[in-house]
Amino acid sequence: MARNSHTYDFDFKWFASHLGLLLLLIAMIAGMLHVCAPFLPAPRATWDMDRTIMATKADLALKDEGADIVLIGDSSCLMNIDASQLGELTGKKIVNLGTVSFLDMKIFSELLDRYLKTQTKMPSEIVLMVHPDFLRRSSPSRSHVNWIHDYMAGKDHATNGKSWTSAEYLFGVHVIKGRLLAWLPRPLSGAFGSYFGFTSNLETYMREHQGSAVDPRSIKASDLRGSKEYRVSTANLRNAEAFTNVMPEDVQLTVALSPTPASFADEDLTTKFASILQEWKTALSADDILDSLPLALEDAQFANKTHLTPEASQAYTLKLSSLLKP
Repeated sequence: MARNSHTYDFDFKWFASHLGLLLLLIAMIAGMLHVCAPFLPAPRATWDMDRTIMATKADLALKDEGADIVLIGDSSCLMNIDASQLGELTGKKIVNLGTVSFLDMKIFSELLDRYLKTQTKMPSEIVLMVHPDFLRRSSPSRSHVNWIHDYMAGKDHATNGKSWTSAEYLFGVHVIKGRLLAWLPRPLSGAFGSYFGFTSNLETYMREHQGSAVDPRSIKASDLRGSKEYRVSTANLRNAEAFTNVMPEDVQLTVALSPTPASFADEDLTTKFASILQEWKTALSADDILDSLPLALEDAQFANKTHLTPEASQAYTLKLSSLLKP
């Protein structure tokens, strides 16, 4: 006759009571996180370089800088112009609100509007600089747009669009991720990691350079490939009006196109860029264009197809300063 080697005495009531205590403890912690959330640091889910840049620019737009010239645009505006150097060369106060290229003209207009509403003294000039690659893009990255919208509205974005009924929200995980862990510096990858180290160092650099940053990479052969079918997209033509609407009447709007590597931008393409710049000026009802800035530069001066190297950005800023002096 077979015998059982072990017997188990499972007390369901004991298990249920202890599980209930555990669930009650979790519920209490979640409740405390929700109650304490307004008193914790503001949500700032700067998990990577893009979000660090967007958050820094949104914060910079809320400072009463009293700048004479405001630079705004895509990442080429951010990386190719050193606002602190430009200020020294022109004797004017400069602020660079240029941000990532995954956004669009609507966000640029919202960022500019946020800045202008903060100022006690209006700037004399707004310089809008974008790359031809930005102008032909038909739509932005929705995740980037949603993130900066949430950040400027002071919302927790750590739930990644999940509803208030999700477990992450109910248990207060979004509070821990967005209001506590998100403030910790994160290591950057690749050349940016070697140059800046952490997201906090990148942010410090931008604040010390009036919103400007640098691209420490070296251009690769793959950067020089791609379509040469450039144009101003319908979306950008449509969104140009939103940007124009936030411009104060007595502030000059100047537009410019950032340069492209010479081996990619042949003579025909450079001529096309000049035509696109004129079309872009008309769409924005701009007062002036910086058409004497080079539309193409030697390949060695580029970190990739849209960004100049740190050394080349110094020379490019010097060229820009001569055009912005009285």
